[in-house]
Amino acid sequence: MVHLADPLYYRQLLNATSQYEKVLYELIVDEDVVERDEAGWKRLKETLVPANDERVMAARNGFQAQLEAIDYCRENWFLADLDRKTIKTLQAQRGEGLPPNAFQAAMAGWGTGNFRRLPESLRDLIRKWLRAPIWLVPCPEGAMLMLDWAMSEKGSLSEVLMAMLDSVRSFNFRSLGKLAFGQLLVSGTMACDGPQTVIISERNKEAIHEILRLKEDGVKQTALLYGDRRLRTQHGFQRGQTRWLTAWRIAVPEPQVSLENLVFLLATYLCLDGIDWLSTISSLAEEISNSRFDSAMVLAVAYLARHGILYYSVGRWFVAWDKPLFVDSNLQ
Repeated sequence: MVHLADPLYYRQLLNATSQYEKVLYELIVDEDVVERDEAGWKRLKETLVPANDERVMAARNGFQAQLEAIDYCRENWFLADLDRKTIKTLQAQRGEGLPPNAFQAAMAGWGTGNFRRLPESLRDLIRKWLRAPIWLVPCPEGAMLMLDWAMSEKGSLSEVLMAMLDSVRSFNFRSLGKLAFGQLLVSGTMACDGPQTVIISERNKEAIHEILRLKEDGVKQTALLYGDRRLRTQHGFQRGQTRWLTAWRIAVPEPQVSLENLVFLLATYLCLDGIDWLSTISSLAEEISNSRFDSAMVLAVAYLARHGILYYSVGRWFVAWDKPLFVDSNLQ
């Protein structure tokens, strides 16, 4: 279940759910738009509309928003999710919820491996304290990403990296947006994302609770519309079969970016990065020698900020830190 997709995806999804007695779905909403029927099932009081930024993103990429395509007020459809206030309260209690920023990514790093076979104290030392000196070398974001990659149990270059580069090369920004959006969905949970016990585990419990209630009421066929990266645990259920629905299609031409061009781009990037490092070191030395420490501090912070943003961006968009979603091993 995705929030933005081609209209055909939602039509196929609605057709697939028509054979079930009851349909449960995830949707984070305010409690004042939810009501309970006589049996205690949660339903929406009114039809909802997508947020403005969601509509803009959908229009920009040729998608349709989930709330525009699906009427959640259907007779046999029920909400199986926590309300927004409950989620925020639990997240505040557990210190969760805020998305990572560039600083958090720099401190915690990308990847999920974290040398789990090592003692926790040593892992923390590698993750945090041994990372600090790397920011003093040329192209620190590259060195940091290599360290994260070496420490991660999983991780590879994005499968759509070449297609993204081709889209940039041909100024096809619509395809680039779709590819980047897809990469974000399948790249997995990052180490710097921190624990997600509320947004995943607690919502899972609510969904399973509602399924079991329907089962106790004698309902034989229940559809549950939830995200793939939730409900991975079995909870006593067994997978019967797998059927994929295509969320969106992207017309990607044959790769035009050759290996030679890629090496040239990488070499150019490293050269520019090295020039930036030399220029910064030279300027810092001059400012410090003239006792202009405030200016030196500004130069240092600016250098760390721009390379921190590069580190965060490359780690987020060009590397898949988790096992790719669409592989056969995930369907076992």
